[in-house]
Amino acid sequence: ANVCVNATGQVYSVPPVTNATGYQWTVPAGATIVSGQNTPSITVNFTSGSGTISVYGTNVCSAGTPASLAVAVLPYPMPVITGTSALCLGSGLYTYSTETGMNNYSWTVSSGGTITSGAGTAVIQVQWNVAGAQTVSVSYANAGNCTAAQPTVLPVTVNDLPGVAGTITGTPELCAGTMGVAYTVAPVTNAGAYVWTLPPGAAIASGNLTNSITVDFSAGAFSGDILVVGNNIC
Repeated sequence: ANVCVNATGQVYSVPPVTNATGYQWTVPAGATIVSGQNTPSITVNFTSGSGTISVYGTNVCSAGTPASLAVAVLPYPMPVITGTSALCLGSGLYTYSTETGMNNYSWTVSSGGTITSGAGTAVIQVQWNVAGAQTVSVSYANAGNCTAAQPTVLPVTVNDLPGVAGTITGTPELCAGTMGVAYTVAPVTNAGAYVWTLPPGAAIASGNLTNSITVDFSAGAFSGDILVVGNNIC
């Protein structure tokens, strides 16, 4: 009664009808009888279109009383994955879910992750073990046992902590009131931004949040340390 779009080789039959010498079958638009017309059993291919399959026995005298079966032609499902797609390495377990009430759930994660619970259900938990580009994918079958034509894939970015900042290069000794002094640090691994801390009376004139800044020192500036640390969502 439930078939998938483009299903082939679906068999429908009735017990032999008393006094019948032939059988007249009808199928919905979008379905085709590929064999068995005028017999008690037919084979049908479906492209689309739900409807009714009916049959009645015939002989030279008349047509008999029909029997019918409602058939639903179901589309292939397109799973949707809900869950975190940008996260930090070592920050715990993450939940991913898809539609409930389906059959034969099949989850996979890329080699940088491990499914810790929920395999075969609508909800899983994943531990991410490796930084970088990862994926979560799922497929399932709907009520008509139509399996998704292809799994749905969710890209996941697993971010690592920024690395250690290197040596800052720039002028270590200058006069109060000097403007536009450049300070630079080599790019920090995994850093998406750079957080600078300056002595009292100094201010970033340009390059804020980058690895290269210029600094203005006021007439009342104090000596002190310039600090920088790499930063990302972690």
